[in-house]
Order: sequence, then structure tokens, then C-alpha cells
Amino acid sequence: MNITIPSETNSFEKAVWILSDKATYIVILITNVIILGFISTLSVISNLANMYIFIEMGLNDSMMVPLFSLSLADFSVTALELGIVSMDVIDRLCPLTSIDFKALSRVHFGWAVNATYLMSCCITVVISLERCFSVTYPFHVKQFFTIRQSSVVTLVVYVVHIVMFVPGFVIDKMEWVYTGPQVYNSSFSSASNRWIYTIVYSQATVQVETALRLGCSMCLFSAFQAVLFICSIWMTVALMSSSRIRNKRELT
Repeated sequence: MNITIPSETNSFEKAVWILSDKATYIVILITNVIILGFISTLSVISNLANMYIFIEMGLNDSMMVPLFSLSLADFSVTALELGIVSMDVIDRLCPLTSIDFKALSRVHFGWAVNATYLMSCCITVVISLERCFSVTYPFHVKQFFTIRQSSVVTLVVYVVHIVMFVPGFVIDKMEWVYTGPQVYNSSFSSASNRWIYTIVYSQATVQVETALRLGCSMCLFSAFQAVLFICSIWMTVALMSSSRIRNKRELT
């Protein structure tokens, strides 16, 4: 039995717009280069301004130290992202070069971005905890959070996250690879019988990267977000409780 497909279905299928390779290339160019580059540049400038302001105010308070450290971590993240964008631009402008600049940025900047981003998240957690104690234990917060303790905690956060991602820097290796007659990078140009300096994957590389991305990046990020969520609830409950107490006192 023959089945006739309604003309509406055919017209609908014809109306579906599928991005071509060139359109996809343009979309990626706009998002990864123009938008990300613009945002990274603004973030670098704003975090430099924040650090300058904190230094001028003086790092003489337990809250100022983590705030300055947070600006430094955010500056590092955005500066590294700007480096990745720059490598992407070079890769697109020089498609016939023998160096894979995208792989080069991934090896030298990729893991550093992960480390500094998690530093920023962890320092945000430290600041949130101090805010919580300021609301819940206002008369004891200065005993829990001193300048020395904040400095030590911040230093530990930086060292731990750097050491954590050292295996990623060590395991990722770049070598000269013979590509043969094929297109290697994402640019629209042909390459034939040449050597390219690019990243080389092995079984150990895949295992280490999987462990770092799942065990460190995802798990730590989820844990930090959970702590921030708990801190938000904790402060909300404490503020509501103190508000009820004040209202009762006013009524009496």
C-alpha cells in the first residue's frame, strides 16, 4: 500500500534551516573570537581596576584579602581566555602554518583556565562563609576570620589548585606529526604532505584528562555551588529570624 505524505510535511521539511559549514564557521567566529574576546578584554580591564582599588584601600582587613585574591583569580582567567582567543585568531589568519595554534593554546592555557576558574569559585566560597558568619555570629566573626587566616587560606587555595592540575600540563605533549594529504585545522584551505606541530594523545592522556575533568573540575565545581547554596539559605534564615525578633521587640 502506497502512503502519501501530506504536502504540509514536505513544505515544513523544506523550511527547516540547516547551517552550512560556512555559516557554522561564521557563528563560531562571532562567538569564540569577537564576543569572547570583547568580554575577556572588558573583564581584564575591570579586574585590573578592582585590584588597584583594593591596593589603594589597603589589604588590612580579613575581607579585603580574599576580595583582592578573587579579582586576581578572575583577572588570570580572563587574561588566559584572551590568550586563547588570540591563538584562535592567529590560527585562522595563518591556515598554512606548521604550528597548530589551537592545540598550543589548549596545552598552555586550557588547564590554567580550569585551575584559575576553580580558584575563583573557591575564594567566592570563602567570602560567602565570612558573610554568613557576619550575619549569624556578628560578635565572633573577627575571631574566626583574621587577616592572617584569610591570607593563609587564600595561599592554600592557590597552591592546591595549581598542584591539582599539574598532571594535565605534564601529560599533554606536543610533537611534530606528519599529516599527509589532508586538511588538518578548521580553516578552509588545503594542506598536503607536511609536518605540523600539534598535540599528541595517548591512553594515559585520555585517562588523566578524564580524571581531572570529572574528579576535579565537575566535582569541585558542584561542591562549591552546593556550599554557596547552603550559605544563601543560611543567611536568609538568619536574617528572617533576626527580623522576627526585632518586630516582636517593637510590638512589646
